[in-house]
Amino acid sequence: MGERAGTATPTEAQAVIDNLVLGLTHGLLLLTAWRLINRPDLDDEHAPRDAKDGKPRWGRKRA
Repeated sequence: MGERAGTATPTEAQAVIDNLVLGLTHGLLLLTAWRLINRPDLDDEHAPRDAKDGKPRWGRKRA
């Protein structure tokens, strides 16, 4: 029973890089979520308005 062909075991350096990348991306996602949660306009009950026409921005039909 030998090693299977085509499978490679990651070296210790590759595993460290993988963990670093996973930690970095998850940290950036957490930072983004934290910043979005703490936005003051999330507590505003009014929909955002366009400065030009005063109509609601969300749900606008596009041509």
